Amino acid sequence: MFGSHGAKIPFPTILYQLNQNSDIRKFMMTIKIYISRTVFHLMDATVAESASPEGEYLVLNPDNSEMQQWVKRASKEEISGNVFIISEDATQIFEIISSQFTLITAAGGLVHDGNQNYLMIFRNGHWDLPKGKVETDELLRAAATREVEEECGIAGLTIISELAPTYHEYKTADTHFLKHTHWYLMQAASQPTTPQAEEGIARAVWMTPAEIEKIIEDAYPSVADVLVSAGVVEG
Repeated sequence: MFGSHGAKIPFPTILYQLNQNSDIRKFMMTIKIYISRTVFHLMDATVAESASPEGEYLVLNPDNSEMQQWVKRASKEEISGNVFIISEDATQIFEIISSQFTLITAAGGLVHDGNQNYLMIFRNGHWDLPKGKVETDELLRAAATREVEEECGIAGLTIISELAPTYHEYKTADTHFLKHTHWYLMQAASQPTTPQAEEGIARAVWMTPAEIEKIIEDAYPSVADVLVSAGVVEG
């Protein structure tokens, strides 16, 4: 096992993709989990029949031991690329994977100014979206708003809608964490920004979708997923 077990993460049976007007564009019973250089795609068997997934690995109905071995191999970077896990009980598979990590719950925002400009940050050499750890007893929406305000130095935020969550691994010397980030579409007036340097943020910039398209390859994959799911850029 990697570190101590965190709390169970609720499996989002349906992850929805929203455009900037909050219209539901696509429903799919699947979830991505980023572990090192591997992306686990958890798929319900009924969805997989119509989705015809293609990737480096395809795993059918793994048991507990087998799934733990896949996670360990991914975390040690013995494998990379896409691993499609197709199961009749995707919830159970999700719980097996998440039980290998210490859970961190975070919240953040995709902010637009009402004129198709979106707020991006440049953190530790990658383009990112403002987000951070949810404090004890803090509401998710309050945490997301606070993190955006702190990391970008802006005010007057309004939450428009909830976006699909993301999951990714990160490591310290002796602990493997799985960060479960809750994302919200937000709106604020275009205004000067003050990037939070102590959090490794060098820039906080308003960008058009066309400008974001040009830097998307330098964004974290899970952040790119948020931008795609919100309809800011194409997948």
